[in-house]
Amino acid sequence: MEKILPKDIIGDTSEEGHEGETTSAKRLILKMIERYGKVFFDVLTTDAAYTNAPFVRFLYELGKYLVSRVKNERTDLYKEIESLSELVKPLVINDWKERVEVWIYEIPCLSEWLAKDIATRGFKIIEKSYKEESGKRIYTKEDVFRCVTTIPEDKADGNVIRQIVHAKWGIENNGFKDLKDNWFLTHNYHHQPNAIEAMFLILFIAYNLFYSYVYRHIKAYRLYGLTIKQIIEEMMSSYLIQKRWMSWLTFDG
Repeated sequence: MEKILPKDIIGDTSEEGHEGETTSAKRLILKMIERYGKVFFDVLTTDAAYTNAPFVRFLYELGKYLVSRVKNERTDLYKEIESLSELVKPLVINDWKERVEVWIYEIPCLSEWLAKDIATRGFKIIEKSYKEESGKRIYTKEDVFRCVTTIPEDKADGNVIRQIVHAKWGIENNGFKDLKDNWFLTHNYHHQPNAIEAMFLILFIAYNLFYSYVYRHIKAYRLYGLTIKQIIEEMMSSYLIQKRWMSWLTFDG
C-alpha cells in the first residue's frame, strides 16, 4: 500500500491537488523490488489508467512486462487495435467447462505506440457465453475487451494474456469488492494519516490470514464445498464453545 501524496508535501506548490495515482504506483513498485528482490514479480497487470508510454517505459527499464486494458475509444491505440483486428484471423478457443466461446484477435506489432525499442502487442478479445439446448448453442452473453502487452509472443500467447486479464478481475471482485462489502474497508476508524494506514494494514493481514486458512488448511471447504459464510458460522460456534469450556479465561465480546 502506498499513499497518494498532496503536491505541497512533494514540493510542488504550483497548484493544489495530489501527485497522481501513477506516480504513487511507481514508488510502490520500487519499494516492492527493494524489499522483496527483483524476481518478486515479472508481469504487472493494470487497468486502462496505466496504459501510457511513461509508465510502460518505467516498467521496461526495470525489466518487467505489462498487461494493460485499453478503454478510451478516442485514443489512437484503441482505434488501431479495433481496425487492425478486422484484418487478422482470430484464434478460437472453446472452454467447455465454463461454456464460453473465445475469439482472440492479435495484432503482433503496434506501430511505434511507445517507442521503437519497446515491442507491444494488441488484442481484441470476444467471449461468448452459451448454453446448449437440443444440441444447439444458445448464446446468452457477450463480452468484448481490448488490451496491450509488452510480453513477447514466445513467452505468452493470446490465451495466456486473456487469462492474465481475467486474473485481475478476480483481484477486483475477490479483493477490493469483498473488502468493501464484508470487511468494512470503507469505514474510517481514525483520521490521523498514520493511524489510517496502520488500520488498513492490520485489516489486510487479517483478510489474508483468514483466506489462507480457508483455502490452504480447511479440508471441509475443499471436500464438501462449504460457503465462506458457513465457515464463519462454524468458527463462531467453535469460539463460543471454547468460551464456555474455558470460563476461567478472559474473552472479549
